[in-house]
Amino acid sequence: MDVSLHVVMDIPGKEIKRFDYDFSQSTISLGRDETNDVQIPLSTVSRNHCVLREEHGEWFIRDLKSTHGTKLNGRLLGAGIDKRLRHGDEIDLIHFKINFKCEALAADEVKESSSGDELVSRVLGSSLAEDLPYLRVMNGPDQGKHYRLPPDLNEVLIGRHVDCDFHINDPNISRHHALIKRDWTEITIRDNQSKNGVVLNQQKVKTPTLLRDGDEILLGALRLTYIDPSAKFLGRLDDIPELATQVAPEVAPSLDPEDPLLSPDRLDGAEEHDELSPDDLEPSATANPDRLEEQQKGERGEEGESAGTNLAPDQNIADENRQNAKAKENIAPDKTKKPKDKSPRKIALGDIIWLGIGIVLLAAIAFAIWFVLTRLD
Repeated sequence: MDVSLHVVMDIPGKEIKRFDYDFSQSTISLGRDETNDVQIPLSTVSRNHCVLREEHGEWFIRDLKSTHGTKLNGRLLGAGIDKRLRHGDEIDLIHFKINFKCEALAADEVKESSSGDELVSRVLGSSLAEDLPYLRVMNGPDQGKHYRLPPDLNEVLIGRHVDCDFHINDPNISRHHALIKRDWTEITIRDNQSKNGVVLNQQKVKTPTLLRDGDEILLGALRLTYIDPSAKFLGRLDDIPELATQVAPEVAPSLDPEDPLLSPDRLDGAEEHDELSPDDLEPSATANPDRLEEQQKGERGEEGESAGTNLAPDQNIADENRQNAKAKENIAPDKTKKPKDKSPRKIALGDIIWLGIGIVLLAAIAFAIWFVLTRLD
């Protein structure tokens, strides 16, 4: 699998230099030592700084416990921990920036000439071991080990116990640590009440969570990466015309011809109303406060003349409002007060039981007094 590395050396006070490297090998070493595939003659770079490896069509980077570390896309890699590489990733080795390019990992790795039948058969016919999703161990003594998820295995138990499907001999792993479930459409992972929990992409898993290609899983101190080789083909299915998702056209809601609101007269009236000019329409009171004030003044003037009073319009309105409020108070029932229940109280069974107990106690006390008195006599 061909790989290109575009290197930019930016040392303060010196001219920026650029280099391009092309490789067709599965392992690429970087460091200060001359035996490396890419030699970096800087004192800040370790002799054997990091290494890139290709496994089953996927590339990974590992920091070889360098002095100043290795950054991938601005984040420092842990010493000796593997990280998955993608097309366009940037590797930083102190004044040395490397742009990783692998056209086979790019989104357009499936040629445009590929038909929908070819892609579908590749996705649905992924019964080969290399096409099955798997978990790759990224650190620890089992680093680089693959745990395949075959289609006939619906549940996968991960833990330290020997009866687990994925047996991991690590003291930080619980006996039955995590459970992976697979159905027709998705693969999920959940914590199986483990001691150290399950962390997916730096988020603690509390409920069954969907796994996607490239997800990073942390079980205690063990790091796993979920890899689904068919993901790149599934991403291309939407671009195929015969498999593209078709959006159903919007259908107007059916109208009931017997609805009186939809009668020809009402519909014609609506059309005539739409053709009216703004001057012909009567504005609402809320839409025109000035018009409302004029109407109220006119009404108050007419009421004052008919009543033959000398009160001002505002005073008339205030008196009228007070009278209306009192009338409403007298008419409206008080909803807060509940009607008293005049029906006789029913005697519950519990009351009868307590009454019987009381009678028995009184009888017992009376008997005790009688018994004492007879003894004294």
